[in-house]
Amino acid sequence: MDPERYKTALRICQLNDDLKNYKYRDKTLIGDKGIKINESMKTRIALAWAVFADREIILMDNFLTSLAPHLRKNILEDVIMNEFKGKTRIIVPYSFHCLPCVDWIIALENGKIVFNGDYEELVSSEYF
Repeated sequence: MDPERYKTALRICQLNDDLKNYKYRDKTLIGDKGIKINESMKTRIALAWAVFADREIILMDNFLTSLAPHLRKNILEDVIMNEFKGKTRIIVPYSFHCLPCVDWIIALENGKIVFNGDYEELVSSEYF
């Protein structure tokens, strides 16, 4: 275990304040035999695992919708744009929040590619 990487993952995924609310902090059991957590915290824990694992390819499906606006902004900047910079990030968004931050956009409709380009091309296209 790399303690510094672990601390970084907790910090940039905005988990430290949440963990202060639990008696056992990061050792708190969650799930079937533990406490219930909200979707926002589930998302941030999953992102923290991705940060800690330090993989070259990161797949994210609909991860922004459960985050409050201030968390969304910080996560996009600190995790997606900075920590995952230089890695392959595949994001399946259900909103347009993260599109200005991505390098390339592929839009699908009924299983077919209807757009393939960058953000500037998207906003000037008929698809947008």
